[in-house]
This record gives sequence, C-alpha cells and structure tokens, in this order.
Amino acid sequence: MKSLKELKLKDFDLPDIRLTGLLYSSTIEDCSRLKVLPKGLVEMKTLKELTLCYLAELREQPNPSSRSALGSLTIDNCNKLQALPASLQKLRALKQLTLRQLCSAALDAESDRAGCSGQLDN
Repeated sequence: MKSLKELKLKDFDLPDIRLTGLLYSSTIEDCSRLKVLPKGLVEMKTLKELTLCYLAELREQPNPSSRSALGSLTIDNCNKLQALPASLQKLRALKQLTLRQLCSAALDAESDRAGCSGQLDN
C-alpha cells in the first residue's frame, strides 16, 4: 500500500494495521470496538489530516511525533476518550483542532493547554 494517499474506514473492525507510504488523510468512523488507534497511523510523517468520529470505545490516542505533518485533527463523539495526548501542543504543523462531544475530562485537560487555535464544542 505504498501509493495509498487517503484511507477511510467506516463500521469496520480495525486491526492493528501497518501502513507505509504517503498517506495524507485518514477518516475512521463508526468503528464501535476500537479502543486504541493503531500506533503506526499517528506516527506517519506524511499524515496531514485525521478525523475520528463516533468511536464509542476509543479510550486513548497514541502520541503523535513532534515531527508529524498533522495539520488538522478532528475528534467527534468519542465519549470514552479520557485525555488527549500531551504532545498535541508540540505539533508545529497543527493549524486546526476540532473537538466535539468528548468526555468532560478530555476537554478539561485540553482547555488547560496552550497551543493552536481550534474549536471546542461539547
């Protein structure tokens, strides 16, 4: 899958996938059993946009590398996500952070951090 540039998964049992290549955008939606994102996904240096929606069991997100190209992160309706990675504020490329319908503990932790401008909807 070296030429894969966009990955969209919906209502899918996500295995611990290993991705290589030039993935620029990924949307993971309605994967009801997913508890943790595959570590390799957030470590991809080419990933610029990540959208996570309606992941009912997502509890944690791995720390992205500070060298990440991630410019846009949307997390929507991931109600069991307890905290956002502390490394988010070190992402130099992050321009847009959208958080909607998260556990209040995750929102409280994020609102205490300085960093990029974004929107927090609860």
